[in-house]
Amino acid sequence: MTYNPIVFKDKNFQSHEISNCHLLIRFNSNSYSYIIIDQSQNEVIAVGKFTLNSNFTNSNVFEQFQNFCKENEDLNLSFGKVKISLETHSFTFIPDDLFFKGDLQDYSKFMVCKPDDIILDRKLSLPGIHNIILLGSEHIKLLKNTFHEPLIFSQVEPFIAAAFKLVENGSHAELFLNFNSESFEAAVIKNQNLQFYNIFSIAGADDFNYFLLNVLTHLDPDTKQLVCISGEINQNMELYFRLAKYFDHISFADAGNIVDTSKLPEEIHSHLYFSVSGLNLCE
Repeated sequence: MTYNPIVFKDKNFQSHEISNCHLLIRFNSNSYSYIIIDQSQNEVIAVGKFTLNSNFTNSNVFEQFQNFCKENEDLNLSFGKVKISLETHSFTFIPDDLFFKGDLQDYSKFMVCKPDDIILDRKLSLPGIHNIILLGSEHIKLLKNTFHEPLIFSQVEPFIAAAFKLVENGSHAELFLNFNSESFEAAVIKNQNLQFYNIFSIAGADDFNYFLLNVLTHLDPDTKQLVCISGEINQNMELYFRLAKYFDHISFADAGNIVDTSKLPEEIHSHLYFSVSGLNLCE
């Protein structure tokens, strides 16, 4: 049911004080990944990543994750916090001076809303912006029944938080791209200001090329500077070759800028966990 699973656990995992550990989970349309962080040392002590076959639906991701939890007692421990991000294309940014919590239902008019969707208000890590998101109620209910008081976000907040952390640490990139199995996210950050964010569904490299050119045309990030990439991409993929046509310098985002990933084996590349690690910056 899954392919290319990645699982790692620190050999001394049981000696960690679980109440000091946070479980961070990221759901995409046909995959899920997680990391467990010992907050006292800010270090990753376990990771997992699973991608379902393409004939599975979004609901199957949650069903398979539930089954995985039942078979892996490590995810059923009493963590200090559980933070989860769910992929959604239904979101909108509202500046602080225009935001009023009583208007959440009105804000939903700017998005594609299903009858059972739940509206959530989340602050971005940068000051002055609220993110209004719509998430499926059945998925939220399932997660709340699985974990004790999980904090639930969209994919937007952790990715932007992680990208800004790189900027704070001296990255000269203006364009940040995070690749999922059937989509990619793009954020443009100039002079420590967020100029653009969106998520695009793609079926392959041609779709990616089309949306990338639109971003480059309308936002004009400096192609002489770095583009910083993360998620499900490597140097042997056509997506990477397309990107190299337009940028002189490409770097892989290192989750080690957010959490200590030194215990991960070399074959587990930290850029796969860059966005999920951004959950550690979200509250």
